[in-house]
Amino acid sequence: METLPWTMQQNRVPQFPCPYYEDLTESSDFDFSIEVAPPPPPPPPYFSGPNCDTWNTGLSSSTNPLQKRNSMEAMREMIFRIAMMQPIHIDPVSVKPPKRKNVKISKDPQSVAARHRRERISERIRILQRLVPGGTKMDTASMLDEAVHYLKFLKKQVQTLEQAASNRPIGAVNYSSLMKTWQPVQMVGSEPMLS
Repeated sequence: METLPWTMQQNRVPQFPCPYYEDLTESSDFDFSIEVAPPPPPPPPYFSGPNCDTWNTGLSSSTNPLQKRNSMEAMREMIFRIAMMQPIHIDPVSVKPPKRKNVKISKDPQSVAARHRRERISERIRILQRLVPGGTKMDTASMLDEAVHYLKFLKKQVQTLEQAASNRPIGAVNYSSLMKTWQPVQMVGSEPMLS
C-alpha cells in the first residue's frame, strides 16, 4: 500500500519559495497588473423589417414564442415568394428510381404489387421534393410538412389574385393571357399529380 506525502494527506499544496520574485518586485519598473479588455458588442441583426424584428443568429430568451413564430413565417413566406417566381421543370430522368444491384426480386404476386405501389409512392415523393422549395435538402417528413405550408401559401395567393381580378373592370383584364400564365404545369406521366 502506498502512502501519500504528508502535504497531500493534509490536502495542502506544498509552498516553494521563488528566489527571483523579491528581486522583481523590489527593483523593477515592471507592472504586474493585468488589464482585461471589455467584451465586444453583440453583432447587429442580419435582417430587420416590419415582419422580422427578431431575426438574428441567436434569438434571446427574452424573445417570446409569438415573435419567433412570426419571424419564421415571414422568412418562409419570403422563400415561397421567391420559389413561386421560378420556372418548374422536372426532368423525367431525375425522377427515375436508382438502379438496384444484386437484389433478388420476389415474383410473388403480392410482393410484386406491393413493390409497384412503393415505387409509385417514391416517384411521387421525388416529384414533390422538386416542387417544394428546398425539398431536395430535407428528409421526407420535413418535406411533406413544408409541402403543406407551401400549398396553403399558394392557395392564399390564388385567392388574392382572384380577389384582385374580381375588383377590376371586365375590359381591363385580358383573361386569355391570365389563364395561359396560370395553367397547371404538366407533370411527368399522363396522370394528374394533384387530383
